[in-house]
Amino acid sequence: TRLPEYAPVLKAEAVGAGKGLFGRYMGRDNVFFDATDYVEPMFNRAIIYPSNCLHSGVLNNAVNYSSRVNKGRLTANMLIICNEV
Repeated sequence: TRLPEYAPVLKAEAVGAGKGLFGRYMGRDNVFFDATDYVEPMFNRAIIYPSNCLHSGVLNNAVNYSSRVNKGRLTANMLIICNEV
């Protein structure tokens, strides 16, 4: 609900700081965001959180991740709706 106010402010801050928002992962703390939690990477791990949580993978931007599923990093985005019984 705050997106109409939030997005232009974030864009103005990014332009003012001389940094782009796209082209790399934001990572942990930076000039735009403060990390509130971190989950250590682990093989075959699933991390599930509400869709309204602002989030980012903590990836090394210097690494060229393989696009092959058996060698690289796989991300799956899903929307699961749970109806209370």
